[in-house]
Amino acid sequence: MARSRRDILRSGIESGQSEIVQESAEELLFVGARGEAPGNYGTVQYERILRENSTGVGGCGWGRSDRSFSSKRSFPTKRSYPSKQPSTIVKTKRDTIDRDDPSIHKGFVANDRLVVSAHFVETHTTYINQQPSARKVLAGTPPRTTDVTYVKCQNCSSKVCNFCVSGLTQLLATSNKEFQQDDPSFLALKSMAEALNTIDDPQQSIPSCTKSTFVTPPRAPEFSKEDPSDTDFVLISNESANKKCRRFLNNRKDYDPSTVNFLSAYFQDDAPPASMKPANTSEIVGLLNKSCKKSRRPKYTMNNFQGALVFPPFGLLVKGDAANHHFSCDHMALAESSEDSTKAIMHGVISDTNAKTIQDYVDVEKKILRSFTSDKVRIVLKVTSPEDVKKTMNVIVDVFFIKQVKKCSEFQNWKGDTDFDTNFITDLQIFGQSDIAADCNVTIILGEFTLEDEAKAPKLILLRPSGMLCNVVFTKQQRDSFAANIYNHVRSLAGRRGFEIRRTCGSSGKVSHETDKDLLRFLCHHEAVLPRFAHGCVIIRAGDRYLFCYAKATPASEKKFVLWSYCPPKPGGAFDMPDSCISMFPPIAKMIYLKAFSVSVIVSLNNYFQECNKPSVATGPLKFELVSLESARKVFNNSHPEEAMYSFLCCFNSFNHYSMVAYPVGMHCDHFRHGKESLENKMLFCLKPNVGSAVGRGGCLVDSSYVYCLLDW
Repeated sequence: MARSRRDILRSGIESGQSEIVQESAEELLFVGARGEAPGNYGTVQYERILRENSTGVGGCGWGRSDRSFSSKRSFPTKRSYPSKQPSTIVKTKRDTIDRDDPSIHKGFVANDRLVVSAHFVETHTTYINQQPSARKVLAGTPPRTTDVTYVKCQNCSSKVCNFCVSGLTQLLATSNKEFQQDDPSFLALKSMAEALNTIDDPQQSIPSCTKSTFVTPPRAPEFSKEDPSDTDFVLISNESANKKCRRFLNNRKDYDPSTVNFLSAYFQDDAPPASMKPANTSEIVGLLNKSCKKSRRPKYTMNNFQGALVFPPFGLLVKGDAANHHFSCDHMALAESSEDSTKAIMHGVISDTNAKTIQDYVDVEKKILRSFTSDKVRIVLKVTSPEDVKKTMNVIVDVFFIKQVKKCSEFQNWKGDTDFDTNFITDLQIFGQSDIAADCNVTIILGEFTLEDEAKAPKLILLRPSGMLCNVVFTKQQRDSFAANIYNHVRSLAGRRGFEIRRTCGSSGKVSHETDKDLLRFLCHHEAVLPRFAHGCVIIRAGDRYLFCYAKATPASEKKFVLWSYCPPKPGGAFDMPDSCISMFPPIAKMIYLKAFSVSVIVSLNNYFQECNKPSVATGPLKFELVSLESARKVFNNSHPEEAMYSFLCCFNSFNHYSMVAYPVGMHCDHFRHGKESLENKMLFCLKPNVGSAVGRGGCLVDSSYVYCLLDW
């Protein structure tokens, strides 16, 4: 019985042989070959395809098939599973395709997405709206000078040419980025490279000097916004509202400079104001439990571990103690410094799940936690006013000296961690708001490098003013309102549409299955991360980041392939604080002022240390912060008295950058661009009512309220 040409080709493919079938001058030439990549649902098969005289359907894409150019199609998400059928032949006319012909696009899948996971490669298929392009025609790859072959996935019909496969492979081989060699995407790329090299190039293929059309890169699949496990993502799903907030903040002109004049009360007398007293956490918890008793709810217990900041080299844990009953700011200088040759200090925040595990262990084992017992020295410093050098104030400062317990180099492999060993955490010294003396105005913790090879200057681990004027000027209800309004307005400015994706120091945590899903959600939420037109794209999982490798759509230079690093998407991100927020939100104005105040405190402290023949602290950050402070003082002296304080804050704020952090920060070391060291300023806010079941960064004094953090540096 005679067999058809298709059966002959199919049998050749199954037997591992290759065969070129000349259908006609109008059709493609195919080479049967098979490449394999590991998959959870079966073997991902590839078919090698060679096109002859093709000028209209060239190009290639990673993880997607040819898509329709219609801009009105929208269908629900689907998933395509690997086919167990052998390779099949697909015939395509070599003439240029008429994009308006519906028969051409009939049955085309709009988007196939490669989902990267720890153990397998699977293909997601989703139908999305095709957005119209501002440029109808975009140049693809340069005119070809050599023959081009394609490798085709049997599962999703994705086609990638040897130009992209070889280019992406070479890009990863020559890059200095570290990634998992067993990553499914990398293995699939190697499999395609092997499939393209299984046989020699045929004599007839795509002729030289032909040019492919552009192809649109893959889009992430749509996910339900009602997904209960994705509360953080849902918080900023309304992009139109975010645009409205951004326009409002950036264009607002009707501000009132006098709203920040209450800050001048700090240096009216020689003694600090009453607001410079620490919070009584026991009293705050008692008030909360009193309301619980009336409503017959269980009593609150203090959070010792949720949102706590860990400093492993010094065996120290600093509790979050966030509560809108009492605002406070923490200042730190933890980055590596070239001025005093001190090393960077690894630090990070305990995740909510890990904190619950540790707390359960403490409750069951009835383990007694270590109290903060470091050496303390009380100093009365004469501190100069930040805005006016003629004013001074006597400030009571308690300085704690904590010794190093392990070398900094022992924790380099902890980068990105948010989950820690239970015994390790319970053996740390715990410092909280209750460890601050009632009559203390400023608390400072200095870390001494006693285990390093050379004696170093102490590191400024913490500088905490005991209070702020906002705690006495505004009521608790007003402070709750400030916390909510700051979140709603600032989140629209932070990062990329409210998410941090470019902070690759390890603070965004490590890559996991959950971050894979978050990445796909974010790519769907923010389509500008990948270029609109690309000819090949692969996403590789590294330890604490994703590597986006793709071929440039319009290579203007010799660099035809690029590699970008993106961290797992997290709520928040970097931004510049607009001046309108200073007049709108007094806590932000107070946050800026306290940083300038802390600079004055460190200057007075270093003067005291010099008299005692002790090394100065934070000399690197102080060098740059004093320049900013001097510029702000000049603006203050040249401004109208009613606007002087506002002008001072705006000028000092212009030298700072901000970040919103609404997630537990992974272990990391701080780095500053261009060697510009800075004093980091941190302030925690609680949202009431709580947002779903999420805790954000964590660190609320009691219960599980949503906590976010504002940082400036």
